[in-house]
Amino acid sequence: GLFFPDIDQGFQGLLGHRSIITHSILLPYLLLYYFIKKKSNPNVLIKIFIIGIFLGIGLHLSADLHPKSFKGYALIKLPGNSSIGEGPTLIWMGLNTIAAIYFSTILLKTVKS
Repeated sequence: GLFFPDIDQGFQGLLGHRSIITHSILLPYLLLYYFIKKKSNPNVLIKIFIIGIFLGIGLHLSADLHPKSFKGYALIKLPGNSSIGEGPTLIWMGLNTIAAIYFSTILLKTVKS
C-alpha cells in the first residue's frame, strides 16, 4: 500500500502524477467491500492484507501533504492530467489520510487473535 499511489507515474499522460484515483482510498475500499463486506466469513489473511493497503496509502498521503511547494507534481490530478488546485489537494489528501487510518483501525478491531 505504501508505494501503490505512485503507480500513476507509469501513466502520466492518462492519469498524471498524484492521480485522484491512485491517491485515494478507492482501491482498498473496493477490496474491503468485495472481499470482506460481501462475505459471511472473510479470510483473516485478506483482512490483514487490506489493513496493510489502507495503512500504506494513509502513510503515503500523509507524507505527500508535505511537499516543498504545492505546485505541479504536488497537486492532485483528475484523469487527463488536469490539476484540482492547492486547496482541494490539501482537503483531498487530508480526508483520504484520515479515512485510510479510520478504516484500517475499524478493520483491525475485527481481526481475532
